[in-house]
Amino acid sequence: MLKFMLERRSAFLYFVLVALFVTSAVRLMALSSGSRTAATAQSRLRVEMSLPRGVIYDCNLNRLTNEETRAVAAVPPTAEAVAALRASLSPDAAAAAEKRLADGFPVLVTVPGDFSAHNIPVFQVYTRYSDEQLAAHIIGYLDGEGKGAAGLEAGYDDILAPSGKITVSFPSDARGGALALPPTIEFTEIDPFSGIALTLEKDLQALAERVSAKYIKSGAVAILEPSTGKIRAMVSLPGFSPNRVADSLQSSGSPFINRALSAYNVGSVFKLCVAAAALETGALETFQAHCNGIMTFADRTFACMNQKAHGDVQMVDALVQSCNIYFINLGQKIGADPIYTLAHSLGFGQSRRIANGILPDAGVLTDVGILRDQPSALANFSFGQGDLLATPLQIACMVASIADGGKSRFPTLLEGMVDSDGKLTKTSPEAPAMVLREATALRLKDIMIRVVESGSGKNAQPETGGAGGKTGTAETGWIKDGRKISQAWFAGFYPAEEPKYSIAVIMEDGVSGGSSAAPVFKEIADGIADLY
Repeated sequence: MLKFMLERRSAFLYFVLVALFVTSAVRLMALSSGSRTAATAQSRLRVEMSLPRGVIYDCNLNRLTNEETRAVAAVPPTAEAVAALRASLSPDAAAAAEKRLADGFPVLVTVPGDFSAHNIPVFQVYTRYSDEQLAAHIIGYLDGEGKGAAGLEAGYDDILAPSGKITVSFPSDARGGALALPPTIEFTEIDPFSGIALTLEKDLQALAERVSAKYIKSGAVAILEPSTGKIRAMVSLPGFSPNRVADSLQSSGSPFINRALSAYNVGSVFKLCVAAAALETGALETFQAHCNGIMTFADRTFACMNQKAHGDVQMVDALVQSCNIYFINLGQKIGADPIYTLAHSLGFGQSRRIANGILPDAGVLTDVGILRDQPSALANFSFGQGDLLATPLQIACMVASIADGGKSRFPTLLEGMVDSDGKLTKTSPEAPAMVLREATALRLKDIMIRVVESGSGKNAQPETGGAGGKTGTAETGWIKDGRKISQAWFAGFYPAEEPKYSIAVIMEDGVSGGSSAAPVFKEIADGIADLY
């Protein structure tokens, strides 16, 4: 737990240090720089404008950046130009532009779309980010010089960097004063369509962000496609605006941290891994344990949620009712090695880049030696507690393996590269690894459907299509205002019969997985049905 807290604080400190270099110049994202020069040999005044950065697309080549345009004028330092600005801009905007023109050099000014004035060229340019920018934690943001400072903007800065510039030259007199004559406009190479394409689905990302903001103050959602391992949506809250990075520096809640890629206490969603290990080991589905709601084992006291007694239970009912006592006994029956080996195969305790600049936390997979030697550690591990930490992305991957018949895939975020003609060249997918027998995966799918239909996950039941899932309420050891803080989880697949999406939801400081996180899953699933 201490390691988890330190990692998050270190990540936040890193983003704060980076963001300190971000200035108000970020507001000119599409034309990220405008340099002014006096070319006395040619008796001209110049202003140079960077062309837009490369586009970041979704998997269907819908734009995630460079979606909107605005009008930018190259304004010479003349009395006529000042008069034109005063007639078209607000008094404050006109005064600010006039102050910049007082240096005697042309400047770039954002103007109304219908702005027109003699000898003042106007360009329709892309705004890098929208006011409600999607996938901000993934895309990242730029520094004051228009270079990538975080996320994909930094990871693919060499590809996304502007491909050229526009130079506007105004005639000047011998003293360097601008003349009332037409300017000359020079273009270098223009590459309006090139960039990168992500595996995200824009409409699904918008849906997930909208639903998450409705329920979650601090937490995350990760949505995968089980058949490919492609990340279709990823949400982290609280969020930030890449147009106003400096505003978030003083915000509470560490808004720059991508919580979908951050490690958390796992809780009962990990029971899926333990149940899978039991089914893989042998005919343990009929293994039975008695639950009084609380038990003492290895000098430790363990309890089910609210110390609820479940009586004599086997695997199906234990998953449906999320019985901790059963899984403690099951873990002792199986032993440490099969559970640890399967957890490792499913990606727990491991990390790999999902795209340049995007490296998820590895989390913590409890050392197998500790699990072998300390019965209480294995007891905790068997229902997802103790040292175990995992990211929402890792949990979504575990569910995806179950939903896809036992196949495990590394999650991916990069769909491919887009050339100057707008043509996508996709990256080559990796072959999946078989981590579960198909029969095991099918049985777990059936049980997870029962969890949603009649068990602890009833609040996740969508209006149509059905779903399977598992709740989790993970103890953190934190105390706030005299009460214990828990992380509320729900992880599942949708729809039930032929799952197309694996969805993991975490809500920090939630009441329980069933009451806090499951409704988020339901509303996302219902939204998917409306979308597709």
